[in-house]
Order: sequence, then structure tokens, then C-alpha cells
Amino acid sequence: MWKTFFSSGSFIPHGRCYRWQTKLVWLHVASDSIIAIAYFSLPITLLYFISKRESH
Repeated sequence: MWKTFFSSGSFIPHGRCYRWQTKLVWLHVASDSIIAIAYFSLPITLLYFISKRESH
């Protein structure tokens, strides 16, 4: 059971799904980059607003 679970015989290569079309690959790169920038900017933005907060 474990041998068949960890074998890759039933899987196709990742690029075969979209035949390594250059425009589609760059679309994935661009969208992943935008998502990464959004995730990394959230803590920076929160720290900025926390530092600007007025203390009572």
C-alpha cells in the first residue's frame, strides 16, 4: 500500500498540463509575485500603523 501511495507513476509532469506555454508560465509567475508582495506587505503595513498609533 505505501509503495503505491508514494510512487509517482500515476501522475503527469506539471508542465504537461499547459504544454509549457511561455505566456501562461509568465502569467503564473506574475500572479504568484503579486500574491507574495501582498502577503509580505501586510505585516509591514500593520507595524506602520501600530507605530503611528497614539498612546493614551
